[in-house]
Amino acid sequence: SSTRAKTQSVAASAEDRVIPDVRTPTILVVDDSDELRAMFAGILGAAGFNVTGAATGPQGLERALEQPDLIILDVALPELDGREVRRRLKADPRTAAIPILMLSGVYREVEDRTQALEDGSDGYLTKPVTAQELIATSRAILRMRGAERRSEELRQAHERLERSQTRLVQTERLRALGEMAAGVAHDFNNVL
Repeated sequence: SSTRAKTQSVAASAEDRVIPDVRTPTILVVDDSDELRAMFAGILGAAGFNVTGAATGPQGLERALEQPDLIILDVALPELDGREVRRRLKADPRTAAIPILMLSGVYREVEDRTQALEDGSDGYLTKPVTAQELIATSRAILRMRGAERRSEELRQAHERLERSQTRLVQTERLRALGEMAAGVAHDFNNVL
C-alpha cells in the first residue's frame, strides 16, 4: 500500500513536469582567424552547443541558410565585412530572425557597439573576450530568442482560438435560426 502510494506520487509528479526543448542549439561562428574559430568552437562546444564555422562573409551567408540558432559574427572579415553580412542576413526573410552577436577587436568604441545594436545586432562583444562572457552572452541571446518564439507561438494560438470561437458562435446562431424557422413553419402548418 505504501509502495503503491509512492509510485502514484512519482507518476503524478512526472505527469506535472513540462518536458523542455532538448534540442542542442547550433552556433555559427564567422571569423577569418582559424585559431579564434577553433578556440570559440572549443569553448562553446564544451558549454554544450553545436558549433559550425565560416572564414569569410560569403561563407557565413551561405552557412546561415542552414538556420543556426545564433550567429557569432566578426566585424572585420575579408571579402565582405561583418556589418554588410549582418545587413544582408537581416534583409533576407530566410535568415532575418537568426540572432547575431557581433565581435570585434578593431571596432571597440561605444559608438561602434551602439551602432551595431541599432543596426540589428542582438549583442556586441569586444576581443579579447573571456570564455565566461562568450558563453553567458550566447545563452542570454538564445533565451531571449526562445522567449520571442514562444510569445509568437502563443499569439498565433490565440488568433486560432479566436477564429474558432467566432466560427462556433456563427454556427450556434445558424442552428438557433434554423430551429426558429422550423418552429415558425410548424406553427404555420398548424394554422392551416
